[in-house]
Amino acid sequence: MRRSSGGCESTAATEPAVATPAGSGDESSAGALAASEGFEFEQRVDGKPVFRIAGDRFRAAKDGEVELEGVELSLYRDGEPYRVVARTAVYDSETKASRLEGGVEITGGDGFSLTTDAVDLSEGGGDLVSRGPVSLRQGSAISGAASGLRLDFG
Repeated sequence: MRRSSGGCESTAATEPAVATPAGSGDESSAGALAASEGFEFEQRVDGKPVFRIAGDRFRAAKDGEVELEGVELSLYRDGEPYRVVARTAVYDSETKASRLEGGVEITGGDGFSLTTDAVDLSEGGGDLVSRGPVSLRQGSAISGAASGLRLDFG
């Protein structure tokens, strides 16, 4: 599905779409509005990607939370992609914030990489805050560890 409005377009796909209606007896979809195997969404502004997210599974709950498993997202800042992978993510549609957990790895240009157990991502992906110790690397020249970290992608 592709939507376009004022230079901004979004593309969403589920492959293969296996929607599970609430109350179908599937324990993982209890209280869900929808659940599916495979998910992908990309947002573009003036034909350039600004955000992309994909997951192995998703579940949209009645309370507005969207839960993803096998998460991979890309944030584009100044045309530079930052790739984030995690085992799970929870997106709150009310606050527009996300929590990613489980083997979180962030990679970007110039050999940048960061690993941690969990991060919080603010609305629009502008700020990323680790929820525990991190290790980071910038190419082969810089590496380190910290008890926490805040990245400003804005």
